[in-house]
Amino acid sequence: MSPWVETIWIRHGRVQNLRYHQARFDATRRAHYESVPPISLSPLISRHHPSAHIKCRIIYTDTILDIQYSPYEWRPIRTLAIVEQNTITYPYKSLHRPELDTLFSRRGSADEILILRNGLFTDAYYYNLVFQNDKGLFTPKIPLLSGTMRQKLIDSGIIQPIDISVDDLPKYHSIHLINAFNPLGRSQGLGAMGGNYEWGNDELRMV
Repeated sequence: MSPWVETIWIRHGRVQNLRYHQARFDATRRAHYESVPPISLSPLISRHHPSAHIKCRIIYTDTILDIQYSPYEWRPIRTLAIVEQNTITYPYKSLHRPELDTLFSRRGSADEILILRNGLFTDAYYYNLVFQNDKGLFTPKIPLLSGTMRQKLIDSGIIQPIDISVDDLPKYHSIHLINAFNPLGRSQGLGAMGGNYEWGNDELRMV
């Protein structure tokens, strides 16, 4: 069984969204191991680092295997490729994810992929998805992985889970990529231009 991982943003010495990371950590351990004692993540995480933005990776099975720290750098996302895989599943955040790696390798020159399953959008490779139009902000109802930032935005009533298909793309004017290090609004999102899947100056293409 693959080790699991929680990837946590430490911003200026403050751990972000720890309640949601703790909940997913607990749920993953309960799902895969019997009679595991609870582990509180908060006292295990160091807040003292020279960089303002730190990626903390907690690798674990039924117990903590390793805690790693490294500076976090954002990568620009300008081009997207849509890939489809109807049998892929990724319900728990694992250290190794070969199915996702295979899909990501199909992106060609694109920076990121949007994954379709049975005609519906699920996630990107590194991100959950938020689609925006004049009616509000919407996220795919069934993602591959329920991300901590996504869950926080749902709980706050900021985004609404619905089914979103390729045919729905003309209804939206932008898409946001969110994860533990990328809250909604950190970037302006990629702009959309409808059925030809050319999103503003950014490319969205089928592969």
